[in-house]
Amino acid sequence: MHEMESLPTKEPTILMAEALRASIPRDKARINAFRVLDYLALRTIELVQAGEEPEIPTKDIHVDLGGNPNQEPSAWISPLWMTIETKLFEQIESSLLARCKSLGLSHYPRPVRRSGSPAKYRLEAVEIEASVPADFEAPPGTRDIPQHLAVEYEQDMALKLSMLGRLVFGGGLNWTRSKKIAFAVAIMASCLILGLSAYLGYMVLVQTRTPLSAADVITGLFLIAGPWAAFRWIERRMHMFDDRIVIAPGWALAWKEFGATMEFEGEQESGGTRAIKVARYTANCPICDGMLKLDRGEPDFPRRLVGRCSRSPREHVFSFDRVTRRGKALVSPV
Repeated sequence: MHEMESLPTKEPTILMAEALRASIPRDKARINAFRVLDYLALRTIELVQAGEEPEIPTKDIHVDLGGNPNQEPSAWISPLWMTIETKLFEQIESSLLARCKSLGLSHYPRPVRRSGSPAKYRLEAVEIEASVPADFEAPPGTRDIPQHLAVEYEQDMALKLSMLGRLVFGGGLNWTRSKKIAFAVAIMASCLILGLSAYLGYMVLVQTRTPLSAADVITGLFLIAGPWAAFRWIERRMHMFDDRIVIAPGWALAWKEFGATMEFEGEQESGGTRAIKVARYTANCPICDGMLKLDRGEPDFPRRLVGRCSRSPREHVFSFDRVTRRGKALVSPV
């Protein structure tokens, strides 16, 4: 790892620590490893404002975060720190870089541990230009949003997929010619089977000469209404080809995850490889400071994805544009 310099002055230090706190997904804030990151940022701000060295001992983290009292502070924090270094910080690093760049900062904070007795933790500055890969793309939107109650969505890098979701969408599902043909054949076969089922159900009903019993009526409803419901289900899944983005199916997401999308990536017209990916976009609600997650717009906004506030999902509703990742208030009390 290259040599990193300490955070230079008070104001950039505070701005970077605040950017780190803002980059932690709100629905992940109760995970202990993310709590440690948030605590480091918060204590850094407090220590810098007090004119003290922003280094936090292991014991302070253990006590202030209510660590396991049956474990030594170092034993409690070591696995959490390993998770931060190997997984969690990488998930939010792109968002953190974009936030710091938008603030005009030349550095972004990275949590480090200084060996010693006791070990101490701090945020150290890493130069942005030296850390950004050549192919790094900042979020398409910009920060100069003039509209009242406008929001800017960011991709949540901490989204977890289910085992099946990782198998199917882990590296992006390339939408190749063979997959298109297989999908078309599957749709045609499904429609044929459903059509035959509906037709057979109809023929059974019209050819019955005896009075219909309750069981006959229920059977007829299943034979006709079942295929109709299945047709509607397939039709909704076909919306992705027109809208290019839909809410991701539940089977692709880990337990308690929601608000993710399934969308086409790349443009066929420009010669890019089209792929299907699963992602989640979130934003802070400007009305109540809740968290906006994407959801279906029905019934008020059919065929649209909207951002619904975690605190007031029916009254704090915002639009979502997948290209600019911006939105404006559709329903609000102000």
